[in-house]
Amino acid sequence: YIFLHTYSINHFFTNELQKKLINIAKKTNLCYNQINYKASEEWIMIYYSTPYMNYSRGFSVPDPASSIPMHSHATYELYYFISGNCEYTVEGVSNHLQPYTLLTIRANEAHRPILHDSSLYERVCIHFRPEAVDTFDPERRLLIPFDERPLGQNNLYAPHVTRESGLTDCFDTLAKSDEDKYDNGIRVHTQFCRILCILSDLYKEKTATSADVNPLVMAIVDYINRNLVQSLSLERLCNEFYLSKSHLQRLFRDATGSTVWDYILLKRLTLAQKLLRSGCSAVAASMQSGFSEYSTFFRAYKKRFGYPPSEHI
Repeated sequence: YIFLHTYSINHFFTNELQKKLINIAKKTNLCYNQINYKASEEWIMIYYSTPYMNYSRGFSVPDPASSIPMHSHATYELYYFISGNCEYTVEGVSNHLQPYTLLTIRANEAHRPILHDSSLYERVCIHFRPEAVDTFDPERRLLIPFDERPLGQNNLYAPHVTRESGLTDCFDTLAKSDEDKYDNGIRVHTQFCRILCILSDLYKEKTATSADVNPLVMAIVDYINRNLVQSLSLERLCNEFYLSKSHLQRLFRDATGSTVWDYILLKRLTLAQKLLRSGCSAVAASMQSGFSEYSTFFRAYKKRFGYPPSEHI
């Protein structure tokens, strides 16, 4: 099904900004007749969803004083940047995005956009579970460009690459919509498949890039992820990398926007969510994701996702 999804965040929309967003939606054929808005909404979004895949195209006028926290999820993500003043951080690697840049983000990679001003922020996000490719790619080879690369690296496809490869055409086609919901579903699924096939070809050509990385930060990130389910502490990390606690925390926060412990907790909870979706019990998922006490896991999971682990979706 396809419908408008709206989020009420804060109260800074003016009538002028509302009109601007509606006009943009008209020009891009984004189901203008389906769009509803209120003065309290931060953005408007076109949304298509199936059990294994979600497509959204969002428009927002960000508040530069606010920030989007680092997050991760148990799904893969295609993030197509269209407009705004945005820096995007994935696992401590930051890229200042140019319009029509595509980022690939695999399950459990920590990431966040940093919006530097109130320029109109437009983007497309496709979140999908690995099961989404099973009907046409049972061996899941199309997921190789996501999985077989270092964390946070070789995940950026620059504007000239997206244009020349046909990726831009795919996202332009996704922007078209009409009254027939069935046709909309066909359009989303066919373009989704085409995007993954193009990315597979680009991966073989080693076309993806990433910003320069801090080797020490990448070593810390890699160490945490390799030892995620073991006992991790600041002391252990400091001893491993010969750093003081204050230096470690400052270095990590500057690169990721998060404290070391918040990062570890986020990655463990996302891993637990993935295990729950695969059929694991809540108790087993807590143990296999690095939690020593179920009560600690239960509270953290509910706080993070808004529902208890027994009600995973």
